[in-house]
Amino acid sequence: MSQSSYAVMTPSPVMVGEGRPSTPGCADTGKVVDGQTTPDHDGEGGVEATIGNLLAVAFRHTISEPNIEAGYERFAALADVTVSYDAFRDAIDACLRERLIREPIRLPEGALQCHWHLELTPSGVAEVRRLGLTGQDR
Repeated sequence: MSQSSYAVMTPSPVMVGEGRPSTPGCADTGKVVDGQTTPDHDGEGGVEATIGNLLAVAFRHTISEPNIEAGYERFAALADVTVSYDAFRDAIDACLRERLIREPIRLPEGALQCHWHLELTPSGVAEVRRLGLTGQDR
């Protein structure tokens, strides 16, 4: 996977605290360098590599957990590489901004608490196919 493949998924530069969309239950992490927010984590390959892994895992597997922490643990068990929790959250935020995944926090009818799901949108499925991340499973 090349970084140029993810040019459309790179978050726009914003200042910390300026209405940056965020996943409910995810803290807004990052530091400001030259007026731009940069992720503050040490993921293997950074956010862009994590996005590819996130899309591939979401395409091949269903993740439905009680919260984001359990969702991360499930993702980490399925991913081909080690990804930090912060890189995972940043990738979730980037995929939400690009509408590649559905809102992960859901309250199913009749449920007493919210659940966390990782599910691709039709645009996300198209992006997985465009990048050749479908694997052998589908």
